Amino acid sequence: MNERILEMNCKTMNETPGSLHKHDGYFCETCMNKGIVFFIKDDDVWSRNCECKKIRKNLRLIEKSGLGSVIRDKTFDAFRVSANWQGALLERAKSFVDESYYKTFFVGGQPGSGKTHLCTAMCGEFIKQGKETRYFLWTREVRDLKGYGDWRYEEKMRELREVEVLYIDDYLKVMRGATPTPSDMAIAFEILNSRLLDPTKITIISSELTINELLELDEGTASRICERTGPYAINVSRSPDKNFRLRGKKE
Repeated sequence: MNERILEMNCKTMNETPGSLHKHDGYFCETCMNKGIVFFIKDDDVWSRNCECKKIRKNLRLIEKSGLGSVIRDKTFDAFRVSANWQGALLERAKSFVDESYYKTFFVGGQPGSGKTHLCTAMCGEFIKQGKETRYFLWTREVRDLKGYGDWRYEEKMRELREVEVLYIDDYLKVMRGATPTPSDMAIAFEILNSRLLDPTKITIISSELTINELLELDEGTASRICERTGPYAINVSRSPDKNFRLRGKKE
């Protein structure tokens, strides 16, 4: 086939829009939402998978995990800064996304201070980089893990140990007045120990507990978190003024 005709056909196929964005909301300018890219090789038009397929897979995983549309709303740009401590928190979260040495991020303390927003924004950025990302809501998923049989339990734990990016939300949260049980602490250790020792795994942790409170519960695991976070261990001091969920609800 004439080379010019080949180029025209290839160009037309690449510019023809697809419909994948209708299912996941992600728009790819490279493949125009077809999931494949066409190119010329050996006097013919060939195709290959677009890089957006990995991103779309991650978005499906996030949707299934429970973050869903939240990840599209909780971005860095959408984080409102009205105090210096918020600006510092935002900059630290942005910096972690590009961090090459430290692979663990921890933020604990005051509820309603934007911890989950920023951790979700980091997950969104890692998904854009094509990294497989898993959301783990502590209270829900630890309860589920305790109900699994041995085979299912090990399968789930292997997923948590091996996923490229793991976000643990509300780490070690329990009912008011209660403390984490020995089985809670054992699960925490089993998930985190291997991840914190693996320099290829990225772990994000948010908690209502501070680092010092975690140290009182389990010095071994908490001290390892401290070691692996470096400058990315952040405590938000407790103050009702920092709970933005209460804005507009006070008399």
